[in-house]
Order: sequence, then C-alpha cells, then structure tokens
Amino acid sequence: MKLSSQAIDHPRFVLVATFFVLFLALYAMSFTPVQRTPAITKAVVLVAIPYPDAQPTEAENEIARKVEEALTELQSVDFMASTSLRGASITQVVFLDGVDPDDAKREVKDLVDRIRNELPLGREIQPQVIKIDFEGAPLMLVTLAGPPGFDERALKQIAEDVEEQISEVDGIANTQLFGGKEREIHVNVNPDLMTQYGLTLRQIRQALADFNAKIPAGAFDTDTIDRTIRNEAKFRGIDDIREAIVSSTEGRVIRVRDVAEVIDTHRRMLNMAQFDGEDCATIVVRKEADINTLGAAQAVNALLDDLRQQYPDISFSPTRDTSQEIWIMFRVLGSSALFGAMLVLVILGRNRG
Repeated sequence: MKLSSQAIDHPRFVLVATFFVLFLALYAMSFTPVQRTPAITKAVVLVAIPYPDAQPTEAENEIARKVEEALTELQSVDFMASTSLRGASITQVVFLDGVDPDDAKREVKDLVDRIRNELPLGREIQPQVIKIDFEGAPLMLVTLAGPPGFDERALKQIAEDVEEQISEVDGIANTQLFGGKEREIHVNVNPDLMTQYGLTLRQIRQALADFNAKIPAGAFDTDTIDRTIRNEAKFRGIDDIREAIVSSTEGRVIRVRDVAEVIDTHRRMLNMAQFDGEDCATIVVRKEADINTLGAAQAVNALLDDLRQQYPDISFSPTRDTSQEIWIMFRVLGSSALFGAMLVLVILGRNRG
C-alpha cells in the first residue's frame, strides 16, 4: 500500500516513468531482429556414404559400423545413430548444447577421412559430411513465368539476372535456381562424312576453338599512346559455326556444315519447375542467420516490384513468403493484446462500480 500511495501522491513521476519505459520498449523493438521461429544453434552432423547396389546388411557391416567406431573419439556427443539403406549408409551425430556446428563438422570430417582407406573401393563411394543448418530454411520462393509460347531459354537468362540481383540484397545468404532451359549449340558430326573427307573429331574441335577465340596480335606504340591489339574471332550465331573452316587442302575448303549438323537447342535438363501446371523458373531465396527476417523479405518484395516494371511480360510470384507468416503472427498478437486490454478495462469498471 505504501508504494501505491506514493504513486498516487506523485502522478507526474509515474507518468514520466511510464513514458520512459514505453520509449525503451519502442527503441528495443526497432532494433530487435524479427524472426518467424527462435534461432537454433544445435550442432547436428550427417555422414552420408553411397554404396551403389549394396544391400542394407552390406552397408551396415562394411560402412556404418566402421564409421561409428571411428566417431567414438568425439567429445560432447549427445546421440549417435546410423541408418543402412539399399545403396547408402547415413550416420547422424547430435552434439550437446554449446558445441559450435562448424567445429563439430570439422572434427567429424577429420575422423571419417582417417578411415577412408578402410571403406569399400569405388569411385562413387565418397563420404559426404553435412552440417544441418536449422537457419537454412528458405525465406521465400520467387517464381518467374512468361506468357504462352515464351522461349524457356530466354526465361532462364532472365531468371539468372534476377537471381543475381536478389543475391545482392542485404541479409540474403544464397539463392538457387530451378527450371528453365539453358541455351546450348550442338554440333552433330556425321561419322561417314568425316571419314570420307579424312577428318577427325580432334580437327573439328580444334577448328571450332580457333574460330571462337581471342588471339593477341601484337602492340601499337606511338609517341602518345600504347595500344594492345587483339584479334577477336567470336561466333555471333550458328551460321558462323556452320561456315567455320575445318580443313583447306589443294584449294578444297571443308567447312563444319559439310560434315556436321549445327542445332541451336538447350542443355540436358537436370531439374524442372512448374507453377499451376505450367513450366517456369523458381528461385529459392535463403537468408543469413541472426538477421531481421521481416526486413529482408520486404527488401526482396520491393526489388520484385521494380523487376515487374523492368520485365513487363514476366509474371513474378513470391510464394512461401516468411514475411506473410510473421504478419499473421503480429495480427494474432495484436488482437490478443487488444482483447486482453478490453477485458481488463471491463473487469476494472465492474469492480469500481
């Protein structure tokens, strides 16, 4: 009662203290990183070793047990378990709290390298030591789609340019691009024609390299300037490739088009992306650890607004946007605070009455 009585007798002090606390709260809120989930620094390391065509029992006896025996030298280990599959063995090591994940990965890799000669021989049997990054969840996915009939190779080039610009945003750790087709020129040599003209694949390859190179051509020096001269013979299109000279003997010129078919196509697709059933290009955006997730997401969305004006024919669709989830949490928190304050006022009013 004495404290409350003092507060009633000195209302100005109470108001000043209240405003000071509110000011500190607003100041702290403006500089506190906004995250969707709390940061996790648990050290978890995986050792994945492929063993093609091996049965689970073989992977366990010849790989998993040897790896577990080698890793017994580790300190501060909380849990270790191995899973043997058909064609692979995976060992999971969970360290105690306080262990640095990078140090844990380095220690595990050193121990696995020691027993490398004890593992089955084979080019494909290469141990992979992976650190589980709990902060590596994507910040968002950015999907690029063109109008019907749009060249997927052009879409790939635009997506690569967009990916480079997104990676330069503050707080973005890395990006990964899926989908689209990358342009590639195929020179399909006819073996019969090549034999008929007495040529080899090495000659054709060397001719293409010579006609698509930058060759120093000396220097041009005067009393006022010094210049370096280069002879640039770069291909400007598939017609230049077709007209490249492979051999010239006794006045007979043999060009690439005489022994090969030149096709403007794309590389073999290793991955693909689709959105609403249509082919597209998708950029996976990952953030740095311990940064303002909301601020980074807003910066990427602002960049996408500028890119929409730069590429009016391309549709930019951010999906799985973490900032949207954070705003939902803010709305839930704000509504809970509002209803809580109203409830307190109602209870105080009833008690006073």
